[in-house]
Amino acid sequence: MTTINHWGKWIDSEVPTTGVLSVHELNWDYMDEICLTCEEIQIAHDEQREIDLDYEEDEYWDCDSSHDKIFGDWKKDENGLYEPDKDGEFAAILRESEVQIVWSKFTTKGNPCSPCFPGQISIGKDETGDFLAYDLPEYMKYSIEQ
Repeated sequence: MTTINHWGKWIDSEVPTTGVLSVHELNWDYMDEICLTCEEIQIAHDEQREIDLDYEEDEYWDCDSSHDKIFGDWKKDENGLYEPDKDGEFAAILRESEVQIVWSKFTTKGNPCSPCFPGQISIGKDETGDFLAYDLPEYMKYSIEQ
């Protein structure tokens, strides 16, 4: 067992933590994401509409890769915030160029990430290492051989 302080976050090699991989390793055929950014924009518009009955939406927004999205198994808590559904397979966050698997029934080994992801483990296809990380199920990963 190895325990290290990785950019201010303690990680233990035998306790799974957030796994990080490139979006280029995803099999997009199975993506069914929820865009958190678009939900926030919609809530702001709805709140403004309640305050100003003459409010007209003059802003149109496109959901794009800069928006934070979640996919996998999530549920809302009593405050309406998303949390991983641990009765499901996995819960992940889709960023512009990375995926963070914050909970999963699947694990793999990797190495601590760059300082951009303190306390998280890089788990790409060619990654090996000694730290346990949450991983996606195989059907969610793109393989060059396919």
